[in-house]
Amino acid sequence: MGHLTAEMVRLAWHSELHTRSGLIVLIAGSVVFGAGSVVMARPYVSSPAGLFIAVPIAAVAGMLVFGVLVVILWVLFLIAENNVDLPDFGGSRRRRPRQ
Repeated sequence: MGHLTAEMVRLAWHSELHTRSGLIVLIAGSVVFGAGSVVMARPYVSSPAGLFIAVPIAAVAGMLVFGVLVVILWVLFLIAENNVDLPDFGGSRRRRPRQ
């Protein structure tokens, strides 16, 4: 399972981040997310500088922080999967035929 996950991450890295179209999609998604955060924060922020500068920066930074947290959790799960022998709850046992 860990090998499959690592191959998928490698595929995503090479197909999305190493191509011009993949970078454009990621940047456009970040811009749309920042613009959406401005629209959502408009009723609550009275300062124009705060609305058009601080809110998009905070939104994109929050998105990056959540991405880093996901990568950290993924690494922790891979470590746990490889180092911990999980108990077998009987789902994979073959039953002996009844006599």
